[in-house]
Amino acid sequence: MKHSKWKLRSTFQKLTAAFVLLGVLPLILVCAIFLRRYEQSVQSSILNNMEEANYYAQSKVTDLVGSLDRLTETLYDYSAGEFDALYEILETDDLSENERSMYICTMLDSVILGSYTVSAAYFVTPEGAVYHRFYSQQKSLIPANFSRTALTDLDSGNLRRLRLFPEADEGEWCHSSTDTVLTLARNYMDTRSPKVVSTTVLGTLYIDMNTQALDELLRSIRLGSAGNAAIVDGMTRQVLYQLNPQNA
Repeated sequence: MKHSKWKLRSTFQKLTAAFVLLGVLPLILVCAIFLRRYEQSVQSSILNNMEEANYYAQSKVTDLVGSLDRLTETLYDYSAGEFDALYEILETDDLSENERSMYICTMLDSVILGSYTVSAAYFVTPEGAVYHRFYSQQKSLIPANFSRTALTDLDSGNLRRLRLFPEADEGEWCHSSTDTVLTLARNYMDTRSPKVVSTTVLGTLYIDMNTQALDELLRSIRLGSAGNAAIVDGMTRQVLYQLNPQNA
């Protein structure tokens, strides 16, 4: 028995085949090409928007840290009463410890008032004296839990640079606090002589920044509940702060 090949016999079959080959298949191909281009356009738009948002947040964080860094420089301009510089207050024997504390705490008050983000300011001497002020009058220091010291054990190249410490719960060393803080620290150097200005530390200023300000800045990126954003120290590559650490 001979098997006949299938052929398009009717005009309807021929028109249907022509419609599929010349109409439907090219249309599917064109739609696929346009869909691919649309996906690429949407992806590019999302990435550009994320890049712009990231740049905005980065610049704001840099400005914020820069403003706090400038606050540390005010120690070199501080004067009070008969004293023209902070090192005179630290080194003189004509003051009682209570009087010295009053002068230094006044200086710390000016640091706190210099930025709405500052939760607390501390000044620690190499001899172990600790002076502190809190923005909230309800907070108080737990001396036994406070472990910060003057940063004198660094090499000479790092003694003068700003140092950043990762976020921590302020309640660990402070009564009546539920805040999370990120800490900046800079040494106060002896400026009486060029010979010792780079090597002699008279004290270290610690500034605790409430991370609520960082929360507000990074949430502007709108990462969603599954997203995360982090601030990393550019020198040490240490993670200082994360918006949603559970998503890390």
